[in-house]
Amino acid sequence: MKDIKNSTSYLEVFEYFLKVKGYTPRHLTYIKSNGNSVDLNLLYVQYYEWCKLNMINKLYYTKTRFNNSIVMNVDNWLSGYKVSLAKKLSISAKSNKDDEWQKLKKLMNISDDDINLYKALIWKVKKRLITGKKVNIKIPMPVLYSEYDGLGKEEFTRLLCKPLGELAIECNTSILRNYMNLNIFNKMLMVNLYGLEYQNKTILNNLNNVLNNYNVPFKKSEIELKACIVGISSTPNANMFEGSIISNRVRQIKLTKSIYKDIHNIDFLELYREVDHNKPYEMFNITR
Repeated sequence: MKDIKNSTSYLEVFEYFLKVKGYTPRHLTYIKSNGNSVDLNLLYVQYYEWCKLNMINKLYYTKTRFNNSIVMNVDNWLSGYKVSLAKKLSISAKSNKDDEWQKLKKLMNISDDDINLYKALIWKVKKRLITGKKVNIKIPMPVLYSEYDGLGKEEFTRLLCKPLGELAIECNTSILRNYMNLNIFNKMLMVNLYGLEYQNKTILNNLNNVLNNYNVPFKKSEIELKACIVGISSTPNANMFEGSIISNRVRQIKLTKSIYKDIHNIDFLELYREVDHNKPYEMFNITR
């Protein structure tokens, strides 16, 4: 075992503890073991006992420094993850064409405007990720609608988020009932919302806050990403949002055929690569 007791950095001690115990940092859940989230209170008890056993300086494993170590450890992991993700999504020689998007358009039987809306969202995601700068352009939230279940809309949005890995998440709309939950939209690059049919005034108000980039709960110690949002529904937008405060911030895209089987023939990573974040937003011709 490394002579960690002589370390002059409490973060180094904490990171060595994670390595020895087989724990890994994760952006949203903070710490995982074998793919499962770890209770941080129990983790602190384990860390405390481990530090005592290894004669670590008592000042290094106070609860405050334990919490600070978690934040710094996750931030360090996230910084590296973002660099790796940006490289993965970068344009390749193959990506100079629009082939994958045209395949998607034909498969889903949707319009150029609908395709451009999804492209614009990915453009915004890549712009934030690669440049590290805020992108204040407000893009309507696409809601993929089908009258019948089982056509593949859930699978499409899941696959659309998949290339972003830890920086995308699927959430039930009920998360919007609590204002403090809006912090999750600051931690992700993309959020896939389902259950939009079951909304109320509170949910609509909080969704409006997120869609318009209004202030939401946020800790300065966290890395701000501000997610783009995609959604699915079995109810037409006119029945859900007409006359509401977000009626002009959502765009319905109607799915009229089953794509469930063939959607797996689309290379979603290539969809990201085919969008050039250096080109101007106006090229997508998105109307409000």
